[in-house]
Amino acid sequence: MEILDQIINMEPMRILLILVIGLVVGFLIGLTGIGGGVLSLPALTEILGVESTVAVGTASLYASLTKIYAVFEHYRLKTIDFISSCIFLSGALPGCIIVGYITVKSLEGLSKTEQLSYQQNFKLLIAYILLLTVFILVFNFISFLKKESSSEPVKIEKPNTKKQIIGAMLGVFIGALIGVSSIGGGALVIPVLIILFGLSAKETVGSSIFIGVLLTLATAIIYGKGGQLDYGIAILMAFGSILGVFFGTRLTEKVPDKILQGLVIGIITLACITMLVRAHMAIN
Repeated sequence: MEILDQIINMEPMRILLILVIGLVVGFLIGLTGIGGGVLSLPALTEILGVESTVAVGTASLYASLTKIYAVFEHYRLKTIDFISSCIFLSGALPGCIIVGYITVKSLEGLSKTEQLSYQQNFKLLIAYILLLTVFILVFNFISFLKKESSSEPVKIEKPNTKKQIIGAMLGVFIGALIGVSSIGGGALVIPVLIILFGLSAKETVGSSIFIGVLLTLATAIIYGKGGQLDYGIAILMAFGSILGVFFGTRLTEKVPDKILQGLVIGIITLACITMLVRAHMAIN
């Protein structure tokens, strides 16, 4: 009831703005497959003016809600490698939970001035994580262009125990990043699944979505319990994204992959620069 009251008490223009943001982000998710966190965080902080930690909790819930249906679809298509996913999650889930808990607990006992300073520095941290994501996406984009121009078939190496252990260890780091920012469910997980676990393209997509849902849901629960989540915004954005995802997925077949990837890199880079500039200005 509280969530419903929150939505009812919102200004009509704000509700419309949230729905439009959900529509646009959902469209880009459907079009490119990039995770909800990396696309929704800049919109939450820069357009809606949501505090950085609340934005992480809200983006996490939104990302998990928009991908739950996709998990069932990939399960039906048998494109989720549950063994590889569980090995990766053995490191990622504890990393996500511990760092998320520490982040939320760090706000307790702070004065309003200290909280403002914390939020500004936290926003700067998110911007730098976004920048890391941009570099990874650019690297993947260049690799994609090289593979596209090469006539040789792509060789997928079989995983071994050593690689799986490294994958679980990297999972701790990636899980921690998701716990602190909600970013990384797609851009950071996919390279690990391909390189260290030797999954096919279809299994990589399905497994990364499954992993992403569990990690973002865990993050949302932690931030929600700590009062760092706007349920009304998350639900409205998820509702708005339904149409966006629908049209985005259907347009995917008509737009070349390199144009799609270039578009995503451009959007995230612009959002990253905006967040960095505003965060530095606020601190200085």
